[in-house]
Amino acid sequence: MRALYMLPFDHRQSFVRDLFGWSGTPSREQTGQVAAVKQVIYEGLLKALDAGVPRDAAALLVDERFGHGVLADAHTRGIVTACPAEMSGRAEFEFQYGEEFASHLEAIARHARV
Repeated sequence: MRALYMLPFDHRQSFVRDLFGWSGTPSREQTGQVAAVKQVIYEGLLKALDAGVPRDAAALLVDERFGHGVLADAHTRGIVTACPAEMSGRAEFEFQYGEEFASHLEAIARHARV
């Protein structure tokens, strides 16, 4: 069995609500602020890789909405990625993009190593 260490930062509603204290749908500016925080988290993963974490044992889990840039960059670096398909903050499973969930996952898969 191969070791895999995954850094999960796919939080969406909890970032918006609990970290920033916002409610409702984030504005473009707010979306950018959340994306910037996710970029900082990703940069921590990159530093860990530079410090010797085995690249073939490292992975990340980040959402499409706030982490699209992270997913794209990780792909170019050959980092294993995962992206959630469920809506954030729901008691029961519901696809993030309804019937369009598969096309979103396919688009992410074209730009990210999954």
